[in-house]
Amino acid sequence: MLSFRVGFDLGGTKLAGVLVDQNLKPVASCFVPAPTHGQWLGEAMMDVIGRLCMTAKIVPGQIEAVGVGLPALIAPGGAIQSCAHLPSLVGMDIQNEIQSAGRWRVHLENDVNCAAVTAMANHGSSFLLLTIGTGIGGALVEDGNLRRGFRGFAGEFGHMVIAVGGDQCVCGKRGCAEVYASGSFLASRARRAMEQGRLNEIPDDADATSITWTKRIFEIAATNLVANRIVEEFCSYLAVVISNLIEATDAKMVLIGGGVSASFDLFEEQLNHAYLLAMPSDRLRQDIVFQAIEFGPLAGAIGAAAIA
Repeated sequence: MLSFRVGFDLGGTKLAGVLVDQNLKPVASCFVPAPTHGQWLGEAMMDVIGRLCMTAKIVPGQIEAVGVGLPALIAPGGAIQSCAHLPSLVGMDIQNEIQSAGRWRVHLENDVNCAAVTAMANHGSSFLLLTIGTGIGGALVEDGNLRRGFRGFAGEFGHMVIAVGGDQCVCGKRGCAEVYASGSFLASRARRAMEQGRLNEIPDDADATSITWTKRIFEIAATNLVANRIVEEFCSYLAVVISNLIEATDAKMVLIGGGVSASFDLFEEQLNHAYLLAMPSDRLRQDIVFQAIEFGPLAGAIGAAAIA
């Protein structure tokens, strides 16, 4: 009987699930709203597993392992020590809950580290990764080595301050990068323009947190001046973040992951232009490569399945 693995990637607004075969090839996938409290995460994951099995026409007994990518600091034993976007997860034993439900092998890992595993399999051994969705996550990989840092929390690029005294971030600081260069920024700016009557090409009842909704902003930017200015502002902030990271790491390849990566081809040119403005040094402007991560918004879930 064929065996499979399941990978999860929990974001600020969405829970992605993917079923992969023994070669880590995606067989089925789905996105559902992220639970608003940690106590419901296990139930949501079991629901997704049921959907994946139904789509692939397999039984849960064919699943050998489950990997879970969380936007959190996770101790070696699986204890969740910190989670800015879903603080109710801290102290919960999600690993044991899922193991008990299905008797599967379960492994928890930071979500961006999971995406980095997928990136290493598809983009080489050295790169800077930014996952952009509700917030911003990041990872630095050099010669196949993921830089974890002293506490295992390296790569929290979204919480670097780029605007002193700026808007409030969920982490408690002000002016963090993810307040200005994330999917949440795009959604808030577009929603404000809609309320002011300056943008009416997106349905009022649309889900402002969805990948499709965010992609619509990029799509209409080519012909809508208001949307174009929102995208320009987003790219300007993102370019500042990237230029700071290039100065610190001297990385050559920058990968864009997360929900926004589904629209990378729609803002790649503007991002390149903004980066040239943000990085005046010719030495650090040359040969920089921007790419969308392979498998886009599913990269984290696939990586989670790979390390399960």
